[in-house]
Amino acid sequence: MAIAALGLVPLAGAAPAGAQAVSDAVEACDPLTAVPEVGPRACGGLERGTWLAAQYCRRVPPAQEPVCPSADGRPVHESAVQDYEQGWVARALDLQRELDLDVPLTESLIAGTHNSGNSTAYDPSVTINDANQVLSVTDQLRLGIRGLELDLHWTPNPAGDPEEGFRAVVQCHGQSAATPAGSVHPGCSVDRTFDDHLAELAAWLARPEAEGELVLLYLENQLDGAEAAHASAAASIEQHLGDLVYRPADGGGCQELPVARSKREILDSGARVLLTGNCGPGGWNDLVFERGPDWDESGSSTDYLASSDCDTERAAGDYERTFVRRYEDSTFLSLMVNGGSSISPEVAASMVRCGVNFPGFDQVHPGDERLPALVWSWRADADTDDPAAPCAAQGDDGRFGALPCTSVLPVACRTTDGWAVSSQRVPWAAGDFASRADGHPGAGVPANGWDNELLRRASDGAGNVWLAYSRRPQVDGADRWTVGIPAPAPDGEGDGRPGRRPVDPGRPADPGRPDHARPRPADAAGGTTLAVDRTAHTSDPASTRLALLIVPALLLAGLLGVGHRRRTSPER
Repeated sequence: MAIAALGLVPLAGAAPAGAQAVSDAVEACDPLTAVPEVGPRACGGLERGTWLAAQYCRRVPPAQEPVCPSADGRPVHESAVQDYEQGWVARALDLQRELDLDVPLTESLIAGTHNSGNSTAYDPSVTINDANQVLSVTDQLRLGIRGLELDLHWTPNPAGDPEEGFRAVVQCHGQSAATPAGSVHPGCSVDRTFDDHLAELAAWLARPEAEGELVLLYLENQLDGAEAAHASAAASIEQHLGDLVYRPADGGGCQELPVARSKREILDSGARVLLTGNCGPGGWNDLVFERGPDWDESGSSTDYLASSDCDTERAAGDYERTFVRRYEDSTFLSLMVNGGSSISPEVAASMVRCGVNFPGFDQVHPGDERLPALVWSWRADADTDDPAAPCAAQGDDGRFGALPCTSVLPVACRTTDGWAVSSQRVPWAAGDFASRADGHPGAGVPANGWDNELLRRASDGAGNVWLAYSRRPQVDGADRWTVGIPAPAPDGEGDGRPGRRPVDPGRPADPGRPDHARPRPADAAGGTTLAVDRTAHTSDPASTRLALLIVPALLLAGLLGVGHRRRTSPER
């Protein structure tokens, strides 16, 4: 399916007339927000009232699609989610997630939700009447969310253990408070159990479309240090996730989140879930990493970087070293207590461009304009399935487009500290040679929004520049977008350079892992699918210049290429 000029796919036809009326009413309130304290709370309360009306409307299944979107303007029924899955945003995010597989977690983008389990999709409870989410965890994952947060409490519950006073570990957007009689959890009631949430996550991970996906699960631990609570939670994790969990080293006690690891390293161990939170007793620390000092978190996101000054923001937040989370809180309680916080589409785009690792959204739904704001790579009109244009280039707008590989363009070159543009214009297959002729390690492709911004700055005014990224056949016969430029082997068999980024020598050694690592798929030219190569390559300058003359000739002779129908075409 192509990333075509679809914008957001229409959701169940035209928007209901009532949805526009709701939007108009909320917009009409906007001038009141200028009144300090009272204005924003009044207008926010109006909007949250529409959410609550829609929440109870959706308890009547026949009304979900034709009626309830009129209450709050948000189609969240199954057909709306399916339409989103077929749209360009979902396709772009799928491709984009694979570009940061080989960089440390501190350089990755993990689209997340805040209080993911506090959702109106589940049975009513006290806190769900003031919910952070409108979709189930499964449907959040279907929209491309890969970072989840669950608030864990140890409270009486119908599913509780009689031997523990009928307590169970539940997901609840409440607070733990100490009293002379023991801990209490105001706000918690008949909430969904942690066990049920893990069963739901495990079911999604077992789906074919979830193969190779990594989920970060952030557990806000309000279990009061109770050994029984932590033992119950650990047992649920073992039961539902088992070997899918990336575990701390055996016997190491409470260990910090390994932010220097890459997603590929975690996936290659056979794991699919990375758990983080607070330390706890018993077997909890054998499963859950502590966030640690390299985790930077803030819920004051409304005014994040109104300008485009990423450099100042990154320096102040030490983005090079830390894993950065920025989230919002849309609940009525938060609105009344401290004014709440929100992430607009513009703020979301700034976060992505500047390198926030874990943005945490509330109220995510298929028509959410913040989802396309997460796309830093492909432009909306790029046809990623055109067999005549299987090579990627970055344009002046900083977005990727797909072009015929015979086009002659400058090349995006990796340098020791960023990016440069090659002095020569060459066909795509000669990109590495052009880069090395200028003394750079090789051609590259950005791994994240900040990396892409740095390339945009370096290539300013150069027009389209080739990226080391193309769609070509894999060993299983399918065509996939793959990082790296295949190079001719000495034996003439066309063996491709692997394009795999090795572990940095300065990183701590990987602790012991279960011996069930699986290899990543390889492409038909011998390269590793969607692996970023940032290692230095050495070459003789004279041989490099000779290669620059030979490779285009080989390309035109049909001895090189990426397995597509060739067509001579001007640059576009």
